[in-house]
Amino acid sequence: MAAKKRKSIKKPTGRAKRPRSTKPKATTVEFDHLFIGATSFGTSWDFWTRVMGLEAKSKWGNPEYAGTVALGSGSVTVAQGEEGAYDELGYEVRNGRPQLYLRTKDVDALHNALAKRGANILRAPLTTHYGARCFSVEGPDGMVVVITQAK
Repeated sequence: MAAKKRKSIKKPTGRAKRPRSTKPKATTVEFDHLFIGATSFGTSWDFWTRVMGLEAKSKWGNPEYAGTVALGSGSVTVAQGEEGAYDELGYEVRNGRPQLYLRTKDVDALHNALAKRGANILRAPLTTHYGARCFSVEGPDGMVVVITQAK
């Protein structure tokens, strides 16, 4: 029987390892919300609140046509009557085809990083009519990803 080789044990060098920074980089992204255009707000609202059991956060419109439910640290927003071109962010809303919203600390830095990596930029960074700094990219199979700056 062959003798087992012993693993060499590294001796401490006396230098402590520097702890990794827990501060997010400017190009780090996290989930913000999912936007879903709906043919029937009532049916969609029932699905997300009653069927899926998510907590209702807000509804708006008269009559009500949109609302937001909590999902982890983010949310799902459903809206009826929003189908069509959304020129401001360079994409088209189609019922049942969600847009993924991610947030970052620095929209411009992330835009530059994604452009260098070859992302298909739909709309360069801009400040929207509702005051958010955003840009949008096209993901696989035409999925729209909107990057918004954390407040």
